[in-house]
Amino acid sequence: MVEFVDSSIEDLVSSTMFVHYVKPSLKNKMVVRIEKPKPEDRSIVFRMYSKGDVEEELFVLSADYILDHPFWNDSDK
Repeated sequence: MVEFVDSSIEDLVSSTMFVHYVKPSLKNKMVVRIEKPKPEDRSIVFRMYSKGDVEEELFVLSADYILDHPFWNDSDK
């Protein structure tokens, strides 16, 4: 069974901004949930949705890529 990270609105907004930054074609989608990775997983699954969607779209990124990305250190976001 899939478990989800306990995320605040601010977490979801920051995650959405990051996804839009690395994949501009998803600008019409918002991160609505983040899957809790299993201990052996090395990636993060974002559940995304936009108005009018019937189902959530999945977007997967390497956890290392996310943590090392300069987006999180950029003060001009």
